[in-house]
Amino acid sequence: MLKRLGHSVREFKKYAWISPVLVAIETFIETFIPYLMSKMIDNGIIPGNLGYIEKLGGFMLIGTFVSLAGGAGASWYSSKASAGFAKNLRHDLYHHIQDFSFEDVDHFSTSSIVVRLTTDIMNIQQAFQMLIRAAARAPLMLIFSITMAFTVNSEMAMVFVVSVPLMAIGLTIIIAIGRPLFRKVYQRYDGLNRVVRENLRGIRVVKTYNRAETEDKKAANASARIYEVFSKAERILQLNSPIMQFVMYGTLLFLAWFGAKRIVAGSMQTGQLVSLIAYAMSVLMSLNILSNVFNQMTISLASAQRIDEVLTYKSTLTNPKEPVTTVKNGAIEFDHVNFAYADDHVNRLTDINLHIKPGETIGIIGETGSGKSTLVQTHPSFV
Repeated sequence: MLKRLGHSVREFKKYAWISPVLVAIETFIETFIPYLMSKMIDNGIIPGNLGYIEKLGGFMLIGTFVSLAGGAGASWYSSKASAGFAKNLRHDLYHHIQDFSFEDVDHFSTSSIVVRLTTDIMNIQQAFQMLIRAAARAPLMLIFSITMAFTVNSEMAMVFVVSVPLMAIGLTIIIAIGRPLFRKVYQRYDGLNRVVRENLRGIRVVKTYNRAETEDKKAANASARIYEVFSKAERILQLNSPIMQFVMYGTLLFLAWFGAKRIVAGSMQTGQLVSLIAYAMSVLMSLNILSNVFNQMTISLASAQRIDEVLTYKSTLTNPKEPVTTVKNGAIEFDHVNFAYADDHVNRLTDINLHIKPGETIGIIGETGSGKSTLVQTHPSFV
């Protein structure tokens, strides 16, 4: 599925690759600065070595500007890539729908197709931008920060061996529970759109027969069904925040408590503790970013499945072995035609014989429910 959707990136693929490269540069410099800071404290500030402070401070200033430039460039390229991806995906989906038969459109419903072309593609666009920007930054920051933490003090850095898997397990459980709920949410959005569409198309009938109150109740019921599932899904996703805070505060308390004891005992320097706390914040910040990414991915995966469902759907409308590609004249002829809708399989038109000459204007009359509208809708030339 993801490979199929990925084909829509096309000419924007280079932007999608440049963004993670710039993110890697930004993240590496950002995670190296706390290490330099620890050296400045232990070898510059505490001994009072002003020359060392100025030299190291200059390196840190240059690194900061390079990191900012990389971050700005990554944001620009990721925005361009995601917008282009959405444009191509919307075109591919719309182009595929053009080959659908009436039965195929009824299979998905018009309102459902509209949601997939708008809301679902917007969700995927946001997820793709996060994937090549935030989702690339968070793992790199996590790896670089833990590596540098072990470089500073391997014994104290062991706390990350416990905290990171703990957070990962919690996120995995939340995603496994939340993903099916979001798929159900978008199915209920289709129902609301169907109610609104029918109301707007028949607004004259609604006003004429004073049916506004009934239509209001139908829309309210559809909205309530969305609220019921969406609120449950959001409550589950929000559990990632207390889990993250528990892990974050536990890690910081461990570092502060045991780090202070080591400094007093003389087995650890002040700069090392400062850098370890900075790396702990970076690790936990990357976990927070990952949790936000996973939230968006959980929502977008449901949208991706809905779009892929349309893209992989094979139309029931196929050409015969020798299809007619030219129209000799504008005549319309029905020769013993039967017609039924796909959902009920009951003939609405039975054994219809009709011949209309080019340029001829005719009127179709009959009782209510006799099939006049159905007959007109079977051919685009009828107006």
